Amino acid sequence: YAALSYCWGGNQESKTVKAKLEERCKGFALTDLSKTIQEAIFTTRELGLRYLWVDAICIVQDDKADCNQELPKMDRIYSGASITIIAARVTQADDSFLRDRDLSESYESVCRVKYCRSSESAGNIRSAFLSATRLDITHDDPIDSRGWTFQERLRSFRVLSFGRKQTVWKCPAGTFVDGGENYFYDKVTDSPFPRRLDDPSSEAKRDLDLAFGDWQDLVKEYTERDLSQKADRLPAFAAIAMAFGSLLQLDSDEYVAGLWRFDVCRQLRWRRPDDMAVNRWCNQRHGPTWSWASLDGPV
Repeated sequence: YAALSYCWGGNQESKTVKAKLEERCKGFALTDLSKTIQEAIFTTRELGLRYLWVDAICIVQDDKADCNQELPKMDRIYSGASITIIAARVTQADDSFLRDRDLSESYESVCRVKYCRSSESAGNIRSAFLSATRLDITHDDPIDSRGWTFQERLRSFRVLSFGRKQTVWKCPAGTFVDGGENYFYDKVTDSPFPRRLDDPSSEAKRDLDLAFGDWQDLVKEYTERDLSQKADRLPAFAAIAMAFGSLLQLDSDEYVAGLWRFDVCRQLRWRRPDDMAVNRWCNQRHGPTWSWASLDGPV
């Protein structure tokens, strides 16, 4: 099956609710769904897959018990999918992520240059696009500002992402794009940490420091994103924590409100950016005061 990662951008009329559940289980028209979901179904079929998982359809949105049962499964859903389709370029579910790119919108100043290869006949004219801005994966699409979609991307085995600048294919064999550079680095892995945590050697200490440095980078990137429900600060990061604990082969009780006991002295040194420390303290906390998860905004 494929899974879809996208921005809701507000309420979805086509979402599954208790009042429509029985009727929905009998089947429904493709046109009943939002444009993003329709195109995700088309993409799934083009990839030769039969099933597509979409949160708005597969979770009963006004059933708290169903939400509480399904949300903890996000890691298994996205890591278990054959591929995750990411509608990165759209801001809301009613938008199209398969529409043609507007080059000036995506790349600002663009020049089209015609050329002919010396090894080919003069009549075989080719063309290339030159952009004033870098053509690489900059994670500045609308989806890159949303909290829940962070772990959806990182925990996926394969990714097909439709962005404003590039379409990106990522799998264990590598990362490929339809133009520009393909710099793309994800830190979370399912491979076990290559050393014992109690290994006293300098090499082991260096590798462990690098691993926890990666963890801090993940927290920093995640906390720069927005959440519709501020109380989701930890739940929307839980799959990343689970994967990191699996990497270091740590017990689940080692993870406490966004921090790891094993490295707690260093991790307690988190702080707010200087430009936010005074003017943007949140009015409501969502966890213990010693955790970065208790506050809104980046750390």
